[in-house]
Amino acid sequence: MKRALILIAVLVLGAVLPPAESGTSAIQAPALPFYGIQFRDILSQRDLLGPAGEVGAGLIRVNLRWAEVEPANTNPSTYIWDKYDALFGAMAQAGFAIMVTVRDNPNWAATTPCGPIDKVPVGRLVSFLQAAVTRYSGAPYHIKYWELYNEPDNQRPDMHQQGGCWGAYPAQYAALLGQVYPAVKAVDPQAQMVFGGLAMELLDDYFNHMFLNQVLASPGGKQFDMMNFHYYRAFHWRWDPFGRDLIGKTAYVRGVLAQAGLQKPIILTEVGYPSDGPAEDRQDYSEEASSRYLVQAHARAHAAGLRAIVWFEMMDDPNDPRKYGLLRADGSAKPSYTAYQTFTRELAGLQYLRDVSQGTLEAYVFGAGGREKTVCWSETVTQTMSMPAPGVWLVDKGGRRSGVLDGSPEDLDGRRDGVTSFPVGPDPRIVYPLELAELPGPALYLPRMYRGAR
Repeated sequence: MKRALILIAVLVLGAVLPPAESGTSAIQAPALPFYGIQFRDILSQRDLLGPAGEVGAGLIRVNLRWAEVEPANTNPSTYIWDKYDALFGAMAQAGFAIMVTVRDNPNWAATTPCGPIDKVPVGRLVSFLQAAVTRYSGAPYHIKYWELYNEPDNQRPDMHQQGGCWGAYPAQYAALLGQVYPAVKAVDPQAQMVFGGLAMELLDDYFNHMFLNQVLASPGGKQFDMMNFHYYRAFHWRWDPFGRDLIGKTAYVRGVLAQAGLQKPIILTEVGYPSDGPAEDRQDYSEEASSRYLVQAHARAHAAGLRAIVWFEMMDDPNDPRKYGLLRADGSAKPSYTAYQTFTRELAGLQYLRDVSQGTLEAYVFGAGGREKTVCWSETVTQTMSMPAPGVWLVDKGGRRSGVLDGSPEDLDGRRDGVTSFPVGPDPRIVYPLELAELPGPALYLPRMYRGAR
């Protein structure tokens, strides 16, 4: 097994923090939780709120379908809120912040369920949004985050299940932002308008990869508070030239905003890795690979300076051949569920400090009071990582903790020299130095010196 020795002095390197980014609105909403999960908009998903809380998530992203709430064209408008009252109410009562994705036009309002409003004035959608914000911005729901369609850069109406198909109409989407933004703020000044999560992929003719540039260049296109995109590992080849994995796509999006003179918070509202899927995808689908990538994605999200990350999704969809869920369809937990739980238990609330990756060994450092925690892995060969410490704790993605003492048989440099070395392979680990009070007594520790370690 090939090992390349890499010494990372994580205790002495200076911190590198992402720049602060400002939104459009001067009135700020409550802080957006960093860790989120995608829920489906069906009432049975209420049964998953307990497991979602236990995993450490604080944010739920969920759909609000206009066609369901206002199925008929009446004057005055008639809204049917019952389903969403029950669903949003349960989510809020369980303590989650909620991000609503508004989608699915009624057939009396638009030719397609996913694109421009072309049968009635756009004001009907604006009125619906105002009614939704009026109903849900206050107690008991406290919803502050409103996303306008899902993947609006999709340009194929026959793919309306994407939730958006404005790809051929960037100027119209920009104009919609320009109308919706002040109308929503008039109802709730704390409301945050979220750009519809963009796919931006070069996938046949599905997506207009210049959609964001075109929207920002059109009247109304800068009227939003948070930028938003989606990322799936299968398309990493497109983004790796801008940075590693989702860090590269974040850098690209931030660059497009900067070219338009904007600096806004950026969130990632879909990221996932199936545990199973069609063989023709030619991907390494497995529960093991999915759980590894969950840790990698969340660590990289911090390094990218994102404000939130939403894992897709909470439970496998029995109708989807790709199994993205943290839970299987029968409700049992996958390894990715435990990996999510381990990540948040060890790192939630800690300040991200710096990227100390070297080559194919990735390592991201978080501040933990008097000591630092490092998330690390090597996707290719197993490598050796060293820390200047009398020993280290190693926490694997399953939450199991083990220790390595300087000079012990597990210390790969074989010496009692104030530096502890340990292997880093494909399974991510969270590593942090032992404190002196945690060292075992002399009877357990000192004999190692007498067996020849120096």
